[in-house]
Amino acid sequence: MKKSLSIIALAALAFVGCSKVTPESPKTVDAKEKDVPIEFNAYNYLNTTKALSSGTTFYTGGKFGIYSVFSGANFSTLDADDAAMYFSNKEVARFTSPSEFWAINEFNGSNRVSYYWPKTGKLSFFAYFPKMDSGVALANDGKITFSDYTVASKIEAQAVNISDTNDYDNNDLMIADAVTNKEASHTGGTTDKVSLTFRHKLAKIKFSAKMSEKATINDDLQFKIVVKSINVTKFGTKADYYGSAWGSIKNSNDEIAAMDSGDFETKETVGGSAVGDNFADGATALDNTTFKEFGNALYVMPQSLTDDITVKIIYDVYAVKTSTKKIISLTETTKTVALKNFKSTQNSTTTDITAWEINKIYNYRFTIDAFADEILFDPVVVDWENVNSDEYKLN
Repeated sequence: MKKSLSIIALAALAFVGCSKVTPESPKTVDAKEKDVPIEFNAYNYLNTTKALSSGTTFYTGGKFGIYSVFSGANFSTLDADDAAMYFSNKEVARFTSPSEFWAINEFNGSNRVSYYWPKTGKLSFFAYFPKMDSGVALANDGKITFSDYTVASKIEAQAVNISDTNDYDNNDLMIADAVTNKEASHTGGTTDKVSLTFRHKLAKIKFSAKMSEKATINDDLQFKIVVKSINVTKFGTKADYYGSAWGSIKNSNDEIAAMDSGDFETKETVGGSAVGDNFADGATALDNTTFKEFGNALYVMPQSLTDDITVKIIYDVYAVKTSTKKIISLTETTKTVALKNFKSTQNSTTTDITAWEINKIYNYRFTIDAFADEILFDPVVVDWENVNSDEYKLN
């Protein structure tokens, strides 16, 4: 399980053909601090593998959603007498001209729309990533909530939400710590940016394997293992989120019974398909020193692990004649293991992995044998056979 360090992505806001609008509000709030637009910093508190492109900045191509609430005094609830929605579920994006800055991504024709600090009262901000048009809301107490949030169960389905070129991963659900009661120190001049610290709200799983022993028997015989696929089955993908926790899994039993990630295939050349073939030069066989990772990590809904949530690994064991590279024996093997049977040792303490928890990557590691049981011997000696001669009389 891997946790990351705090990281920062600075953002500055500048004027780029901006037009001014009055923030939307159920109750009228129209006092603005002239020429002091709302600016943002984007942080990621707990980074995971590929959570941020460089490990030091927020997704430069990511767009997050944000709510802002105006209050006369300190924020308490949305329905308080002195509270009004300042803006609701707006999209924030990174701009690069004339300089780099983060701001609400809204345009009136070709002019970017700016939102401004009020000259009186306080603003509170509630943000999440990635921006959604439905299934998200701000609860009365200022908590971001998700309804029927669904995580794609296959890596290929998650891959369409990732762009290395544009630097975003929209599978990476995050909620920012609430920033409350910001007020017009902004009135006197330079305005601080709104610093938003995002935290991951899903878990991730990945798999790796190595051989248990060196499999070179002699100069002319080697055993090789090539993993063909790894499948995870019967895990939930849909739940509601409120406050700081996910609710119960909402998939039907039939949906869960049919769940199959089916997408941790190595997608590399296998060793060969039949005895007599040459063992392929491009095949990626396991070694006995380094764990080989398979596929990308899969985002998963945090949940308790039941006996039904299993991983199935399919691999080929090859016997290869070194001098000719010919396959002289080939056996496909399938093993299925309940994921709750895995353990984790951290700081000399071993614990059972009984659940996928928020903001944790679970690296499930296999050690695969090319051999079965040890060769043992049971020596038995055939007893002597007695041959008695007939009596021979000596005179």
